[in-house]
Amino acid sequence: MTNTAQIFLILIGFLIITFGSLGQESFAKSSAPMSVDANIGSEFMLQFNQSAEIKSENMKITFLNVTSDSRCPTDVTCVWQGKAEIDVNLQKEDQDVTVSLPIGGDSNQDVTVFNQYLIQLVDLSPYPVSTKNIQTDEYSAKINVTKYVQLHDGVTSVTGLPPLKQAKLGQEPSCKTGLVSVTKYNGDPACVKPQTREKLIERGWALKDTSETQSEPITVTLENNNQTIELKTGQTFLLKLGDERMWNIDIDNGDVVSRVKNIAVIKGAQGVYEAKMPGSATLSASGDLPCREEVPPCEAPTILFKIQINVS
Repeated sequence: MTNTAQIFLILIGFLIITFGSLGQESFAKSSAPMSVDANIGSEFMLQFNQSAEIKSENMKITFLNVTSDSRCPTDVTCVWQGKAEIDVNLQKEDQDVTVSLPIGGDSNQDVTVFNQYLIQLVDLSPYPVSTKNIQTDEYSAKINVTKYVQLHDGVTSVTGLPPLKQAKLGQEPSCKTGLVSVTKYNGDPACVKPQTREKLIERGWALKDTSETQSEPITVTLENNNQTIELKTGQTFLLKLGDERMWNIDIDNGDVVSRVKNIAVIKGAQGVYEAKMPGSATLSASGDLPCREEVPPCEAPTILFKIQINVS
């Protein structure tokens, strides 16, 4: 074989390898998860790092990560079924938040609230087995998104949402037809049959109609700095310090007041907080401009915020 022929074959081989690599890269890009269309009230599947768009609601949901999976493997007998949890990003108009969706354990029917929508993790697959470690990119999540429904009599009700969660959203709790609302001994709202309400009150399980004690939702802003607010057990407030600064929030007594998990809030708010039990707590916050994170950092001062919370 001549030198010219050898060089020609080498060039042909090089071109084959090059085009093969380009083809594999193109295939990899084309096989990457693409956005899927979803409908409100219907379950849909998401692969890891995939997004779904609910166009009728102008909403986008992205499966970001599996933060934990302690579910009992299918080939093992466990005393506890375990649970799993994923992070999803939710976008609607000017809202862009990341929330956790749990499944299993005591959270089988739990829902996460976002902008008057209910987000539920229906299933997470594959299910664990003891002989295999599941990689994050192998997971698929089945998700369902529902929203509030407006009844014909003008009373707002939440699909599948218990009275306590309605109250935490600042809504007046409403009950299904045939039930009436009462306040439990610890301040939580509940729905019971009318014929049993008086007996429950006599025995100390229920206090009075929720409608008699439900107060207007409270919003705490920078104007409340160094003030004292009075709450009843079970009452909630929205902390809204603005979005111009990065805020670090601290509560010195989490048994008395704590943040309500898995509730997305409006832009500029730092969370919904609930009065858990009688007592006192101090909520402190420090806010810095984003330029404080730059190198070198700017010299903008830190803003300090503090309120005293008394719970009865």
